[in-house]
Amino acid sequence: MPTVTPGGGLTVRYGRDVQPIFDANCVRCHGGVAGLWLTDYERTILGSINGPVVVAGSPEASPLYTYVRDGLMPPDAPPLPPEAVERIRRWIEEGAHKN
Repeated sequence: MPTVTPGGGLTVRYGRDVQPIFDANCVRCHGGVAGLWLTDYERTILGSINGPVVVAGSPEASPLYTYVRDGLMPPDAPPLPPEAVERIRRWIEEGAHKN
């Protein structure tokens, strides 16, 4: 789960909070097969054959977030749980850091 910083804000950590979501729900297709690798931070930030999928600091401008928020991904499985979508949103909003 996200952690509370000394100032009281929440910090979502990529390795602990975001990558496990991708591993459980996304990499079976986005392990390179569908033109996007969500197997690690560097490839996630690199984006897809269509361009970036994460705009650091702007979830609404990040296709990765809007697709999961709108239930478009994963296309062949139930939508991600709201808490998983929120973790992705917060990670992007907080700067999409490799932490």
